[in-house]
Formats: sequence, C-alpha cells, structure tokens
Amino acid sequence: MLVTLSGELGAGKTVLARAILQGLGATDVVNSPTFNLVQSYPVAGGGAAHHFDLYRLESAAELEGIGFRDYLDGAAVVLVEWPQRAAGFLPPADVAVTLATVPGDAHARGLTLSVAPR
Repeated sequence: MLVTLSGELGAGKTVLARAILQGLGATDVVNSPTFNLVQSYPVAGGGAAHHFDLYRLESAAELEGIGFRDYLDGAAVVLVEWPQRAAGFLPPADVAVTLATVPGDAHARGLTLSVAPR
C-alpha cells in the first residue's frame, strides 16, 4: 500500500508518519529519513513498513537506484513524504494525504485525504 504525505515544510508529515508506523506496531524510534531517503520498520504480524522522505531527492533516478519499486512489492506499507519530488516516477497512491497549517493556530492542521478506488 502506497501512502503519500504532502504539505509544506513543518506541516506535520513526519509526525503523521510516526503515528501511522506506531499504529502498525513499529516499536523502533521513528525519525525522518531525510538523509537516508528510507527507513524500514518491522511491524505487527511480521510485516514491514517503509518510510521515505524525498525532500532532498535530486532526481527520480535516485529512487530507481535504491530499488524503490521493490519496496512496493508485497504487503508492505510504503509512506512517502514529499511525493511531488518524484512526480512521474511514483505510481498512483492508494492513499494520498495533504497536510496544511491553519493560519492563526500553530498547533492546528488541516488534512485532506484521497483514497484510490479498489
């Protein structure tokens, strides 16, 4: 399952990714994988989840080089922050989340959720 997380810097993408991973049963500390591009986590039931942060991505060729498509095989959950950095390379998301800050309230966020039909 591919889940994309979009929004401006500081909108809460990594916070949401952390909550999703914890909800899936990841017990490791969840940090932003900005410098590694990807962090993988074991989750409940013996599966895996992969968290990508494409903020520093120079080109979609970098994703090809690390075998991104292989992460989509199987039953793993794949979370991708900054999906627009790989436009044209990523397949359509199963779930697309867009976060936005709320003017006048530093702690509030607006959330738009799109789910692909099955």
